[in-house]
Amino acid sequence: MVEIVPEEQTQRTNWLFGITFVCFLVGLTRFAGLPPNFTPIIAGAIFLPLISQGIHYACLPVIVLFLTDLVLGFHSTMFYTYGSLLLIGVLAHLVRLSLVFKAVLGVLIWHLVVNFGVYVNSVPARPLLEVYVSAWPFDFRLLVSTLLFTCLFWLTERLISRRFRSVDMNASL
Repeated sequence: MVEIVPEEQTQRTNWLFGITFVCFLVGLTRFAGLPPNFTPIIAGAIFLPLISQGIHYACLPVIVLFLTDLVLGFHSTMFYTYGSLLLIGVLAHLVRLSLVFKAVLGVLIWHLVVNFGVYVNSVPARPLLEVYVSAWPFDFRLLVSTLLFTCLFWLTERLISRRFRSVDMNASL
C-alpha cells in the first residue's frame, strides 16, 4: 500500500481547491447576469492547465461551458466556441509566455475563431471583415474581463501558495 505523505496530500488538496474554485467561478458567472462577453472563461482556460500542470485539464473549461449550456441553451457557434477554448487551454500549457500575454493571445484566438463561426452561420451573409470589426466592442470587453480574472486567479493562487507553502508555481503576470 502506498502512503501519501502530508506534503503530497496538502499539494493535492491545494490543486483540487484551485481547480474547483476556477470551475465554480466560471460556471457561476454564466448565471450571474454579467454584461455580454464579461466572463472568466478564457482566464479559466489559461489558468486551469497551469495550476493542474497537465495539458489534459485544458478540456475543463469546455466541460463547464457545456454543462452550463445544458441549462442556458445551445447556439449555432458552439463548435467554434468550444474549439477555441480547447485551443487556448492547450496553447496556455505549451507556450512559455507571461499570463498577461497568454490572456491577450487567448482573446485574439477567441476573436478569430468564434467570429469566423459567426461569419459562417450568419444569415444573410455578411463580409468576414464586417463580422470581425463589429465584434471589436464585445471582444474588448472580453479582453478586459480576461485580464481581470487572470489577475484574480493568479492572486488567489499566490495567497493559497503562501498560506500552505506547498504549491510551487513559476508563473508570473
